[in-house]
Amino acid sequence: MIWTATFKDGSVEFSNDLIYHKLKDRLDDLAMITVAVGINRYNLLWREGTFVVNGMIFSLHDKTQLTDIRPITFRRESVPFNMIQGPGNKPIVGAYGLGFQGNDVNGNNVKCHILIDMEGKFKVSM
Repeated sequence: MIWTATFKDGSVEFSNDLIYHKLKDRLDDLAMITVAVGINRYNLLWREGTFVVNGMIFSLHDKTQLTDIRPITFRRESVPFNMIQGPGNKPIVGAYGLGFQGNDVNGNNVKCHILIDMEGKFKVSM
């Protein structure tokens, strides 16, 4: 799994871990966030708020209706628990999230993201 941030000037930042820390100071220059899981590519076109998943284009919310817009990038983990050995097992990554959130005209937080499992399947979450 590789995260990529592409900026308007053509520069690119790569990370094997979540990429938000590389984005937070450059949101005005951000063009696209991509997460690669296996052969699948999941893109968020930042300015438009549009997702592109393996050539399929869709939008979850009109991003122009939001203020204080920020990216969502996360890793969902679970930790197995063995009743005999107790806690201490390594976390298992179950899915990754990619999207954005912002405030609507009433000040409510609106989240729009896709949840990508380790097999490359995704589902929409709002």
